[in-house]
Amino acid sequence: MPASVVTNASFHLGATPEAVHDLLSMARANLQFMDVEPDLLGNAEVVIAEVLNNIVEHAYAGAAPTNKAEIQVDLMRRKRGLAMLVLDHGRPMPNLQLPQGSLPNADGPVEDLPEGGFGWFIIRELSRGLQYRRIGNVNRLRLLIPKPAGEEELEAGAMPIPFGMNGSA
Repeated sequence: MPASVVTNASFHLGATPEAVHDLLSMARANLQFMDVEPDLLGNAEVVIAEVLNNIVEHAYAGAAPTNKAEIQVDLMRRKRGLAMLVLDHGRPMPNLQLPQGSLPNADGPVEDLPEGGFGWFIIRELSRGLQYRRIGNVNRLRLLIPKPAGEEELEAGAMPIPFGMNGSA
């Protein structure tokens, strides 16, 4: 990757479905500008959408809009893929742990299949190095969306970004 190529993008958005929609369009444009490969771009869009929708639907569910109801997303191009750090001030994860990401029961007729419950399975399938921490009143999720199959494998446990982004939050 040449030294002149942009490798980072940072976004701040309100915790609303409309803001998530707008961010996805901006993130796609930024990732294309960062020359992210099409397959990695597609996986990144899915992971970003699932993470942000979970934050809006669960961490901020029922919360009154305030200046604290915001989300920060930092994307960093890395040799092995795209690193992502997401910060929010919503409710903490249950038991301060990431959901397991098990698929819901799919037995039975198609019309009886659950409408949701697939998000964390998808996030876990498309990313590596998932780490969640609650520090003070801030949720911090970091992960790596690796280059698709055929690219260099991510070393076990490797995560290229620190928790303390800009020494704040």
